[in-house]
Amino acid sequence: MIRIQYVFLIFIVSLLASCGVDEFDDSIVKPEVYEPQIVYVNDILTKARTDVQNDDIKIECITVKFPFKLIDFNQNTYNINSIDAFNNLVLDSSKQIIDFVYPLEVIDNLGIENTVNNLWDFAKYAAGCYPQALELSTNLFPAYVINETNSCYNIKYPITLSKIDGSFIVVEDERSFILKHASEPLYFVFPFSLVNNVGETFIATDANTLLNLLLNCNLGPTVDSTLIEINAFNFIACYELVFPLEAVILGSATPFTITDSEVFSTVLLQGRFQYFIFPLHLKAANGAILTANNDVELDQLINACFSSGDLLFLLSGTQLGSDLPCYDLVFPIKVKAFNASTIFQNYNQIEQMMQDSLFFQYNIDFPVSIKLKANGQQKTLQYIEDVFNTLVDCN
Repeated sequence: MIRIQYVFLIFIVSLLASCGVDEFDDSIVKPEVYEPQIVYVNDILTKARTDVQNDDIKIECITVKFPFKLIDFNQNTYNINSIDAFNNLVLDSSKQIIDFVYPLEVIDNLGIENTVNNLWDFAKYAAGCYPQALELSTNLFPAYVINETNSCYNIKYPITLSKIDGSFIVVEDERSFILKHASEPLYFVFPFSLVNNVGETFIATDANTLLNLLLNCNLGPTVDSTLIEINAFNFIACYELVFPLEAVILGSATPFTITDSEVFSTVLLQGRFQYFIFPLHLKAANGAILTANNDVELDQLINACFSSGDLLFLLSGTQLGSDLPCYDLVFPIKVKAFNASTIFQNYNQIEQMMQDSLFFQYNIDFPVSIKLKANGQQKTLQYIEDVFNTLVDCN
């Protein structure tokens, strides 16, 4: 995965002295109207960072497109066409830069373009950014606004959040959340509740539970245990997805092009996938490219996987197939391929065999035993349908 190195901007202390959440009051910020007697030094602008690798300006998950304009304390505007122009202006102590000039063209981390018409628009958009990096082992999940624009849930307010110094705050509603999010880093405090569009309540008890709830937002007949994660989500059942592919996702008014498995993983982890746009091309284990022209044809192809090459399907629920495994295999397990049997004693042996291009042809020699991660219960699977049902239950 490409890691972007950022150069963080150093802002003048005196410039930020008046910085606070009140400048985001959507009742007083007027698009394209500036009132010289009121100074807005906004927290959004102080989050700007230059991405030297991609030659652009980022704020949270948002990229600000060149060219754009900035405005200073005296209502002077400046054209910005490059990182150097941006850095030179904001680091010039003689200039008190207070905001962007709106409307402003921006791009999210999936490449979807949007227009923000004022500071409040920008604050709302930034507050809905899915966290760039998660440390689930520490149960720290950066807080962001979850609502119908980026999820199938809305946060149930009031909600308690933690600050970077370990103290806690309670926000009463979404507007308060947006204001606080703009001014400082916040983290979810578990448990908290999410409500779907029919009024059902779901409790996020920890970071892993929240991640699974968000994954469950993905719609469509194929977004269940048939999507398999090996390094990234690049398989459906026993087929490899052929990229690029088209899909409908939340937050995009037009069909979205998914360029590779990394982008697809990002879409799925954010719970934004709705459905594929056909035709959908798949690569079989023998290298043949198959085409599904509709949901019925895709279902037929997926069902064909259940009678052959089903070992990969079993592995999708283990540490080899997911960052959030459903179960562990109870070794040894026996598999069959090409009229011969193989016995695996541990995961390392399976990983070595996965390098074989014919690995997708291996079938489970049932029964096989697993140990569920949720409760430690050992379970014996007799048929491939048992694997499928177990994975669905985990999801």
